[in-house]
Amino acid sequence: MHIKRQSKKGTLLKPEVLQEPVLYKENPHAVKEVQNSEKHALRMLFRKPGNVVKSKIKPYLYTSTAGILFGTSGFFVANMHGMNPIEIAAITSAFSSTAFGIGMLATKKKFKVKDWKSLSVAGLSQAVSTPLFFGAISAGAKIGEATLLSATSYAFSMVFSSVLLKEKPDKISIGAMIASFVGAGLILQPTSMPNPADLLALASGLSYGLTFVSIRKSQKSNNDMATTMGLLSIPAIVLGPLSLINPTMPSISALGLMSGLSVSAYLIPQNMLTKGLTSLQVNDSGAPLLLEPLSATVIGYVALGQTMGILQIVGGSVIVGSTLALMAIRNKKELPPGNDAD
Repeated sequence: MHIKRQSKKGTLLKPEVLQEPVLYKENPHAVKEVQNSEKHALRMLFRKPGNVVKSKIKPYLYTSTAGILFGTSGFFVANMHGMNPIEIAAITSAFSSTAFGIGMLATKKKFKVKDWKSLSVAGLSQAVSTPLFFGAISAGAKIGEATLLSATSYAFSMVFSSVLLKEKPDKISIGAMIASFVGAGLILQPTSMPNPADLLALASGLSYGLTFVSIRKSQKSNNDMATTMGLLSIPAIVLGPLSLINPTMPSISALGLMSGLSVSAYLIPQNMLTKGLTSLQVNDSGAPLLLEPLSATVIGYVALGQTMGILQIVGGSVIVGSTLALMAIRNKKELPPGNDAD
């Protein structure tokens, strides 16, 4: 009900909307809760525009950095000779999860898990996708081509997201998915028998598409620490026993490369990706992650002298271009009226 209060001088103050007095009598904390909510509303109203922009840009910066760092993984794996992909993935996961756990203890951060199912699916699919990608590189696939084929994970993630997250793709998204698969077909050279190593890279894209969606589903119930720890520790638990079937003693140089792989291409980007996906939908986070194949292609050319043929370049351009076009169309649609020219 509306009540007009009088000041000491007798002037009327602005009407205020108050709850029934009986509610305040029954709940003495009601007044304080209303005051706190009003203060929060004022803070949101008068906060600096720069803070709003930063809060919107941060998730894209996280996923972009994750994409660039993920692109370095092929370089490390290509230089590890004499070790199989399962051993590399198992040792890398064990090292990363241990380092992450020590960091959590040092900073006194805790992980909260409410949805074990999504977290387990994310970790298990990661335990499949990582050895597949490492296997593609070890089998002779070029870093740029393998990473571009693995980048179809974005298209696969939209398929999985429509089932697991109920995020149904529209016609534009479906067109982007089809274009990605056409680009993958060009990279695989449809006129000849596909390279088995390239097929492994494509399979890693399929598996990582499920990982990608499971991370988002896990983030709805679990915090960043829990999701990142699951992605690092579950593959170590699953792949550890498998790596002991026919173990290989790693050399000093291999251990150094695995340390670099664990930190710069695994631990740091995985944590950044998890943080970024907290605030982004699968459809919105695909473009920044496409920096992975671009950085991998540059590293493969500069560090290893690897080049791609015309079909591979066209196919990679179709995969990257279709996703970027999808993002541009979506962002234009989401702009409020009158902002098209900004």
